[in-house]
Amino acid sequence: MASEQFLQQWQERNHLHDQSIIREISQLGFLTDLQRSHRVADWAYKQAVENEYLVWLGGSEKKLVSKTIEFFVRTK
Repeated sequence: MASEQFLQQWQERNHLHDQSIIREISQLGFLTDLQRSHRVADWAYKQAVENEYLVWLGGSEKKLVSKTIEFFVRTK
């Protein structure tokens, strides 16, 4: 699982390019929904906090997921 930094970048990219993502994915026959994707990520990161998962920081670096991510995920 990626760190908070990568989660934030992913969410920002999704907001910025939402229509492009929908267009490209639908051409492949898949459905996509920004809010649903972010709710799934919210659930996954809550699980990570509750179960003290390791998150990827880039390269070979990892750390235990921060409890601060729970606040960030809930406010997005």
